[in-house]
Amino acid sequence: MRLSRPRAASDARQQAWLRCPEALPDDPALHLAAAAYGSDFALLDTATLPHKQAGDGPGRFRLASLDHAVWFHRPLRADQWLLYDMESPTAADGRAMAFGRLFDSNGVLVASVAQEGLLRAAPQRGCGPDDEPAADAVAGAAPPRARL
Repeated sequence: MRLSRPRAASDARQQAWLRCPEALPDDPALHLAAAAYGSDFALLDTATLPHKQAGDGPGRFRLASLDHAVWFHRPLRADQWLLYDMESPTAADGRAMAFGRLFDSNGVLVASVAQEGLLRAAPQRGCGPDDEPAADAVAGAAPPRARL
């Protein structure tokens, strides 16, 4: 799955193209289930985009879904490309809200998605008194303290 870049550093928007890597049987319920599963990918991550800084790697934030809803408007095929347009209008007080829209290759809206989640900054490794040193610590440094 490939994500496009947000329009501006403060813009909580992104897009991705989704599809199953292999052809699926002609079972409409299976295509809806696959699209619902794929719609959970990166949706809450959209809320973190305005808060990321240059050099941030994966794992700067911890996310947990509180709810995830999908409304299917038209039949779709999950084994054909779907454009996933995602935006997050708010992330505050440890909570985030994100919305998504799935379009087929003809630009027709086939599904709408909403997700609310918890959003926390991940603790920085090596900042607490009981943290072990990183694997790339200087040679000869004292070993970590034993935990009792």
